[in-house]
Amino acid sequence: MRSAPKGDPAGLAQALQGWSLHRGAESQAMVYRLHGRVLVPVAASGLPDSTPAEPAAYEALAHRGTEVRLRAGINPGWQVTVPLGMPRPFGVLDVRISTRRLQDWARLERRRAYVLALISALLVALFVAVLTARWVGRPLAALGAAMASAHGGAKNAPAAPEIGPTEFRELTRRYNRMREALAARERESAARAMLLTLEERARGLDRLALMHETAAAFAHEIGTPLNTVSGHLQLLRDDFEAQHDLLRLLLAQVDRVAGIVRAGLDRGAWPTPLVLREDLNEIAVRMTRFLEPSFNDAGVQAKLQLDGGRPVVAACDPAMVEQILLNLLKNAVEAMPSGGTVMIATGLTEHQAFIDVQDDGPGLDADAESGLFRPFSTTKGP
Repeated sequence: MRSAPKGDPAGLAQALQGWSLHRGAESQAMVYRLHGRVLVPVAASGLPDSTPAEPAAYEALAHRGTEVRLRAGINPGWQVTVPLGMPRPFGVLDVRISTRRLQDWARLERRRAYVLALISALLVALFVAVLTARWVGRPLAALGAAMASAHGGAKNAPAAPEIGPTEFRELTRRYNRMREALAARERESAARAMLLTLEERARGLDRLALMHETAAAFAHEIGTPLNTVSGHLQLLRDDFEAQHDLLRLLLAQVDRVAGIVRAGLDRGAWPTPLVLREDLNEIAVRMTRFLEPSFNDAGVQAKLQLDGGRPVVAACDPAMVEQILLNLLKNAVEAMPSGGTVMIATGLTEHQAFIDVQDDGPGLDADAESGLFRPFSTTKGP
């Protein structure tokens, strides 16, 4: 905008006001006229008419040149002072352009830059996370799953898939080689354990064979004198009618032992059970009378509880039941070297007959109880 110099202060003020509106609300202009040594405001735009001149205006007038300064404070901006009427200046034009709007704009742009930087950082982090999950997470997860499945043994564990970067592929290959080596060791250990089991079974069979051979030899040697004893006992039975019952019991036991010996010689096994209906009370009484001398010598008192005297009939092999009861009573006597009491009880429970033997001995320990039904097992030593 141009204004012709007419010397009219009002027109000059109007021209400055129009310039200020044209440039924006942040621009201000002031014209000072020199009266003596004092600059007096003549026209203003955006400033009060009574605004005194600043030192910059006097410096521009003294130097007869344009002064440019950067203002700070609450109203930052540029201040340009130009002397008027060169070479003999009569006044000064003071123009001020505020930079507050620029600072606000810069502040806003900085905020936008911070937001964009944050968004960019989040996107980069997301991209890195996706790449990490794809190139690191997947191979590690697959390898971890393969290792977890190997807890039950390397033999049945699946091989880890070779995926991901070269380093993870090499790590997976080494793990697979280690798994194969462990699986081979497990198979070798299983084979050795099976071999040891077979060797133990073979040694057990050898022991059984040796025992059977020894038992057969003893049975052969015992069979002849048993037959002789049986014959003499029959002669004694004829001579001692008063001891008829006792001799009949002795003869029955000798016949039973002879039958076991013959079966061992013929088949190498126990005879086939001959199942009959027998009163267990009678078997208990016979075995107690048969072992009465052994009870007396050991200081053991034998007591019978025969279910109130009622018959306790069972389907069984009487000879085998006698043999079992005989062994139990002999063990009871041997378990009480200082004497004691052995109780033989019979009875019926839910249509099942039983014979119960209890003594005052120390009982069986865990090792002896575990081998209770193993052939030829004993705790009495050789």
